[in-house]
Formats: sequence, structure tokens, C-alpha cells
Amino acid sequence: MKTVFILGAGASKKAGAPLMSEFFQEAERLLHSGELSEEEKEAFDDVMQARAELRQVVHDKSDLDLTNIEHLFGAIEMAKVIGKFCERDEESITRLNQSLRMLIVRTLEETVPIPFSKDNYVAPAPYGEFVKLIAELNKTGVSPDSPYRD
Repeated sequence: MKTVFILGAGASKKAGAPLMSEFFQEAERLLHSGELSEEEKEAFDDVMQARAELRQVVHDKSDLDLTNIEHLFGAIEMAKVIGKFCERDEESITRLNQSLRMLIVRTLEETVPIPFSKDNYVAPAPYGEFVKLIAELNKTGVSPDSPYRD
């Protein structure tokens, strides 16, 4: 039998990452911090402009929450498929998709510190503790979902 673990956003939040609904606030802070290269600033601006464009055309009764990065990510992925995103052409949509990915990566790089110990990078909390627990359970042969586990 195999065990699958699904970690929710709380694990990443404890490590320092913003929740999906906080992502744009953190990206805005980073955009105005002076820590980004010109290319990164252009990418962040592209994403922020895309959100503004969508706000102009999204209807009140739609289920598109533009404060949640997952919703914008889904809209851009759909735009790649149908070749339409507001008034943008396909090349601009492709660039927007790349811009969003850069925004996500840079925001996570700046918010999740990766500890360094004894010449190695280690997993940030709480991932390290989680890996230790799994290793211990694996060593003892106790299944994590066993009713006999302490």
C-alpha cells in the first residue's frame, strides 16, 4: 500500500510564502522595493496590467477573483488555448504567461528563505520536520495512517 500526502497552503505559508489571495500584495511590494531587474519589473508590470484589463471586462456575476493568483493563472492558461485575452494578440498572451511565471518564481524566491547548514541547503520549516516524521515512520515500519501510531 502506498501513502500519498497532500500539503495545503498552510505549509508554504509557515515557510514564508504568501497565500494565493496575498500573492499580488507581496508582488506589488517586491515591484516597488527596488530589488527587481528591469526585465523582472517589465514582467511584473505586464501581469498587473493584465489584471487591470480583466477588471474592465469581467462581469460582476462572474466567478473570477482577480485578487487570487490562481484565478488569473487559469484565465491566462485559457487565453493561451483560445488565443484571446482582452485586446492582446497571441504573442502578447505568450509573453504574459511567461511574465506571470516570472512573478510567481521571484515572489517565492524573495519570501521563502532557504536555510543553509553544513555546506548544504535544507528544507524550510515545516518541510524539514515533515520529512523527519516520514523518515521515522518509514524506519519504524508504522504506517502514517495506522490507528496504532502515537
